[in-house]
Amino acid sequence: MRRLVPAALLAALAATTITVVGPTGAASGVETLQCDTSVPIFVRKPDTSLTLYQHNEPEVGTPDWQDQYGIGHTWDGITLGGPDGAVYELTPEGQLGRARWLGGSWENGGAGEVLLTGWTGWSRNTLVVDSLGDFYGIAADGNLHWRRFTKTGGTWSYEDRTLATGWAARYNMIWASGDGTIFARTHDDKLVLHVYHAASQRWIESDRQIGDGGWNKFHDVASVGGGVFYALDGAAQQVKWYRYTGNGTWAVDAGRIVGNGGWYGDWQLEGKSNACKIVGGTSPQRPAVPANLGAASSAVQGGDGLVNYFYVNQVGGLTTAKQRYANDFSILEYQTFAGHQVFTGTPGSARQGDNKLQVLANSSDDASFRGRPQSVANGPWAAEAAHDGWLTSDAAVVADSDNVLNVYAVDGSGQLWRRAQVAANGGWLPWRKLAATGLSNDFSVLRNGTAIDVVARFTDNSVRAARLTGDVVGTWRTVGTDATGKPAVVAHQNGNLQVFTRRSNGIVHTQRETSGVFPGTWTAVGSLAGVGSPAAVIRGTGLVELAVRGTDNYVYQASQLAPAAGFSAWQIKYWEETATDPTGLTLADGSPIFTWRSPQGLVLTSYIAPGPSSASAEQGTTFRGATGRK
Repeated sequence: MRRLVPAALLAALAATTITVVGPTGAASGVETLQCDTSVPIFVRKPDTSLTLYQHNEPEVGTPDWQDQYGIGHTWDGITLGGPDGAVYELTPEGQLGRARWLGGSWENGGAGEVLLTGWTGWSRNTLVVDSLGDFYGIAADGNLHWRRFTKTGGTWSYEDRTLATGWAARYNMIWASGDGTIFARTHDDKLVLHVYHAASQRWIESDRQIGDGGWNKFHDVASVGGGVFYALDGAAQQVKWYRYTGNGTWAVDAGRIVGNGGWYGDWQLEGKSNACKIVGGTSPQRPAVPANLGAASSAVQGGDGLVNYFYVNQVGGLTTAKQRYANDFSILEYQTFAGHQVFTGTPGSARQGDNKLQVLANSSDDASFRGRPQSVANGPWAAEAAHDGWLTSDAAVVADSDNVLNVYAVDGSGQLWRRAQVAANGGWLPWRKLAATGLSNDFSVLRNGTAIDVVARFTDNSVRAARLTGDVVGTWRTVGTDATGKPAVVAHQNGNLQVFTRRSNGIVHTQRETSGVFPGTWTAVGSLAGVGSPAAVIRGTGLVELAVRGTDNYVYQASQLAPAAGFSAWQIKYWEETATDPTGLTLADGSPIFTWRSPQGLVLTSYIAPGPSSASAEQGTTFRGATGRK
């Protein structure tokens, strides 16, 4: 390779005109920055040549460079630096090639490989590679996408995810410096930080403003990991060194000039993306999730009118059972999905706007949610889909007023998380942390008109309710104290919530709010001492139906006698033992059902036919969910 004339780099420092948000200084805690002795900066110039610049002591940003020299030519596309010396080129025709710089020569004599063709629609300033080798880019749809390439044998494949919407409208440049650490420059010259954890599919930080003004001058940025990056100011022909130290702080000398003169705005700068890394920092860990193979089922009525039941069976398999005939709950078609077999808890399930069903459940071996979408409405199921999360609770799924599915779950520290579809019937965005802490794993969500409400038992055994609007949690309203298990909730026609919970004496109690205010005093529903968590549904007539598991392992039901009135006596409508808590569902015709599973694992259903009142025991019909017969 031919050696080029060394660039003259001045050692003098100049004051920065960049405004950073937050204090400067060393990061708190035990985190330590560890870098290679020197880091390669790959410069693609307008003549399509590729030149190597090597910067010494990247931890402190001294203006100390080794001699630069040419290492390639005819690089006419977008150049991207990856980990371990990987250098990518995305040609104007959409061919993504990969080569690897070993420090003194190219791997395999410079013979690169093609990962993908036809990958067009990307911009130089909005496509980057992080220290793990994952691609982040703002696509033609205006959304932020993540893509991971994997080589098996001699074949490359990839996984693509949509991470956020509307990024083209917000940002005109992004760069990565660390594992999933994305710096994004807004159109009005602010710098915003986002941190994505790919393994758990979570945003662990988002929308933190860390810079205010002066960032629009940069034409390109080369990142080397660990929060260290080099920004090219073409107008001043300078390169400036930055180190973001986390928690909104910057290194004292962030903005130091390390290259002065001869650096042009039409150059592309890329770095070895994992040359620096943070050692000793905190990262998400998988929590312990106990196996719960006797949890309640969930149930959804399909667009064909048939009820679909979902549960984790006695050996950890995610199982569905479906009615064969409408209004007949005695013949069900059972199917345990292949694949993962270490599920736990109650699955979350819902119906999309296109009538396809979605189901997902947590796992006791790795705290990851996995699910299945239907490939055809009311038909077969697609391949298992990873939702990950690394959360401890079951999932609760509810469709919003735009028919976008929202999944909610709680982590090991009592924090509420949300994962939503990109759009109705679409793929999924990452999990996002909501401003809600102190929750137990026992919570319920429901549609209330056009809104979504959450009712949760907190770790102090109080019950509280709040309105959820996207990622925003409204003010928590205290319902009452001394609760056990998962609260049940219904929304009345005027939007007022009515909450049911079993208190420490085992008796189901209720409170109904008025104009958003709960009375603060529980009212007992009879004197039956139950176990587990109650189920509540509201009929098409507006009357509430209740069910709870008794200490004798039978399911007891009670019916509201009149609007805003009390309830009938508890009674058994199906004289067979239950192994689970009951689950309720209101069918499209307004009639409610309660479902549970027998000790033998059969799905049992109590169906209350439509009528003016549910107080009559004669209206209750019960079914044993026998295996469907061909």
